[in-house]
Amino acid sequence: MGGKASILLVLGFSLIFLIIGHNFGNVSTRATDNFADYFDSTMAYNIAISGTNIVANKFFVNSNMADGSGSIDFQGGEIDYSFVTSGVYSNVKEITVTGTYNNISKTVKVSLQPSKFSRFAYFSVYEGNIWWKTSDTVWGPVHAQGALRVAGEPVFMGKTTSRDGIIKYNSDADPQFYGGYESGVDIPLPADGIDYLDSVAANGGKKISGHDTVYLNFQGDSI
Repeated sequence: MGGKASILLVLGFSLIFLIIGHNFGNVSTRATDNFADYFDSTMAYNIAISGTNIVANKFFVNSNMADGSGSIDFQGGEIDYSFVTSGVYSNVKEITVTGTYNNISKTVKVSLQPSKFSRFAYFSVYEGNIWWKTSDTVWGPVHAQGALRVAGEPVFMGKTTSRDGIIKYNSDADPQFYGGYESGVDIPLPADGIDYLDSVAANGGKKISGHDTVYLNFQGDSI
């Protein structure tokens, strides 16, 4: 019995170690496959992000670039991109970029739209002798096409920019920029900022011309 028991014991342990070894092999193989899939997926996503930056830069260089599509070989993968204008007057550019690496694809979609002056809570071409003081609080973006003059502790909640920096009334002036501040930003007021409205009004809207004075007669309201 002792010899048979020893043989059975050896066979039992051999079977156990064989199963454990097989399972460890499967775990190792799956771990390698998972790592490879993760790497390919990450590469595809990074290629898509890079492609988005490339296409967006094309618009930065040439804002009047026509709609189109194309593909670029990049980092061992491929970038497929397309861009269309979704609004003639709003000029919104819809960019779709797909990055592919080892047959795994990731897609990124981005909408680009020109900035508008209507976004500013305050915009000035010439500040003159305007001083922002302690009791002043502005909610929204602020820009001074010159120097921003501050006295005391005025509060600016949105991003604040100026072309010619900040002039402080005295050494105690301490403006609070909760949205950040940037100097050297040049934003000239366009002379043709609303020209496009003329064609919009003439096509489907209401255009009035040849009159020095125009009266509006309201028949009622919603109050």
